[in-house]
Amino acid sequence: MFRRFLVLVYTLILSGFQLFSGCAPVDKNPDSNIKEIVITSDPVLFGNEVLIKENLDKLNGLNVGLVVHGLSLVNGVFLPDTLIHSGINVKKLFSPEHGLRGQAEAGGKISDDIDGKTGLPVVSLYGTKYKPSQDDLNGLDIIIFDLQDVGARFYTYLSTLHYVMEACAEEGVKVWVLDRPNPSIHCIGGPVLKPEVKSFVGMHAVPIQYGMTIGEYAKMINGEGWLAEKQKCDLTIIKMSGYQRSMKWEGTNHPWLAPSPNLPTLESAENYPYLCWYEGTQTSVGRGTDKPFEQVGFPGHRGFLKSFRLDSIEGETSFFPLSGWELMPAKFKPVPIKGKSEHPIFENKDCYGVKIKHLGNNPDSNWLAAIQLLYNFESEYSNIVGSGFFNPFFDKLCGNTQLKTQIHSGESAEKIVLSWQPDLNRFKRIREKYLIYP
Repeated sequence: MFRRFLVLVYTLILSGFQLFSGCAPVDKNPDSNIKEIVITSDPVLFGNEVLIKENLDKLNGLNVGLVVHGLSLVNGVFLPDTLIHSGINVKKLFSPEHGLRGQAEAGGKISDDIDGKTGLPVVSLYGTKYKPSQDDLNGLDIIIFDLQDVGARFYTYLSTLHYVMEACAEEGVKVWVLDRPNPSIHCIGGPVLKPEVKSFVGMHAVPIQYGMTIGEYAKMINGEGWLAEKQKCDLTIIKMSGYQRSMKWEGTNHPWLAPSPNLPTLESAENYPYLCWYEGTQTSVGRGTDKPFEQVGFPGHRGFLKSFRLDSIEGETSFFPLSGWELMPAKFKPVPIKGKSEHPIFENKDCYGVKIKHLGNNPDSNWLAAIQLLYNFESEYSNIVGSGFFNPFFDKLCGNTQLKTQIHSGESAEKIVLSWQPDLNRFKRIREKYLIYP
């Protein structure tokens, strides 16, 4: 009862913080380098659909490069094919992590190539380099960026966006970002990145969930001077049409399509911000199964004695709550899956843990639950296996070096989450300037 009381008090406190630091749905950014193309119509059209419907004439006579992946589709047709068919002079393609068609496993290096269908050169931005070179941009007038983000800081498409903008700023190449919804648009939470752990899975001082579309995020990169030497690129956001921030993904009338092989469902994308940091631990998040980022476990985990007062999860079928989450005991066996997870952790070993059936509706409570669950797994691992639960990647994913120490010292989940609040409030004030949608 006392824990429930603490959770209630904590939620009310953070609700008050949000009330007084809420984000006004207006664009206060005076940066004259940013031009926005405003289209208003129904139903919801993504930025690439607005581009085809309203803005093709603006590309006439330009040499175009495209940063695209398997979801860069308009009416089911790959965007480069549509532009070429429309007479646009597409000269080069750039591919992010997971490759041009989105079929490479996480972390798999991608080589430069020739696209078999269009015959265009493909420059990999997840192979020997992350940033386009001067030669890569030579002869191009504009780069069009069309990648589906998932609203989590450690998703590498944000870093690809940064480096594309930076290279284009240096070479005087225009950048158009074709905007898309973020499945976690309503959530702002998690620790804000500290500069000492900056990496390709976290480049900017933002929380794990930042509550912005990728177009809004591009404006923030430009407006906050985050590019090298505080440069600004010539940035245009092709806005979505008919979209409002209050919409859930289902309200866009677009089906969820996997932006990368291990986020096949909307549920996996919604869970991803709360589970990805387990990849900095001795734990499986379900890679190598049909439910990646919907379950988490490791071979030694048999019970939830510390947090859930259950003797064992093996064979258990009932649900149990965790600050609004609905969880079920899970047993799964990771196996190699070509193009998804060819060498998963705990390959061919039975793992025990939980399957997430439903997240809570309150982002603040979700982060409290995420810490509580992390506590449970660290405790179980320490009791059964010993030390070594965390690996060095954890700090890069969570965004600081403090969280491990807080867990090891037994600091309460409530206190840990509240410790993030000053940085979150500062971020919300920055974010406010770059919001586009009502």
